Amino acid sequence: MPRSKEEKKPIAEAVQEFLNVDRADHTRQNYANAVEPLAAWLAAQQITTLDGITYADLNRYIKEVIAPRQKEGTFTGGTPNQYVNVIRGFFNWSVKVGYLPHSPAKGLTIRKPKVKPPESRAIPVEVLREMLRRTKLLAQAGYPTAYGLLVLLVETAHRVGAIATIKLDRIDLKNRRILVTEKGGVLQYAHFADPETAWAIQRVLEWRARLNPPHDQLFSMVKSPRKPMRAAAASNLVARFAVEVCG
Repeated sequence: MPRSKEEKKPIAEAVQEFLNVDRADHTRQNYANAVEPLAAWLAAQQITTLDGITYADLNRYIKEVIAPRQKEGTFTGGTPNQYVNVIRGFFNWSVKVGYLPHSPAKGLTIRKPKVKPPESRAIPVEVLREMLRRTKLLAQAGYPTAYGLLVLLVETAHRVGAIATIKLDRIDLKNRRILVTEKGGVLQYAHFADPETAWAIQRVLEWRARLNPPHDQLFSMVKSPRKPMRAAAASNLVARFAVEVCG
C-alpha cells in the first residue's frame, strides 16, 4: 500500500529510501550514480524538498550537467539515457509511495549530441587497383579467396554479406549471373560481364574442390577449419588488404 503523503519531503531522505529498496548491489550503485548528483545539484540551487522541484529545474539539470558530460564521455555505470531513465524512475517511485501527487520528470529526455558526419569509408580507386593486383597474384599462386571476393564486389556492386554467402547452386557461369541473398532474405541476381570475374570464380571453385569443405557456400574461411564464410570475416579480409596497401 502507498505510504501516506508527507508534505515537503526532503530530497536527500527520499533518495536514500529509493536506494534502499531491495535490488542488486551493482544496480543500486548505478541508481546512486544517477540520483545522488541530482540531489546535490538541487541542494546547490536551494531546492531541498520534493515538492519544490519542477520540470524546468530537471530540464536545466539535464542541460547544465548531463549534456556536458555526455559530450565529454565521462559517464560511469550507465549511459546518459539510462541516467535520465533512473531520474524518471525515482520520481515515479516518489509518486507511487505518496511523496508527490505527480512526477515533475514526466517527458524528461536528453537529446543526442550533434556529431560530424563520418568520412566516407569508400576505398580510393588507386588503392582498390593495387588490392586487386596483389590478390590476383595470390589467386594465381593458389589462394583465390580474397581476389574472388574483391572482383565480385567490384563487378556486381552488391553488399559484402550477399557476396560472402553465395551458395554453389546459385552460380550460373554460363549466363554470367549469381542469385544472391540481400537484406531481409530477398533474392536478387548479381550479373557480371567481365571474363575476369568468371576466371576468379573458377579459381575459387577449383580451390574449393581440393579442400572439399563440408558446406554449400562458394567461400570458406581462409583458416582451418574451413567453415562457411560470414559477412564479418569477408569485411575483415578486404579491410586487411586495404590496410596493407595503405601502409
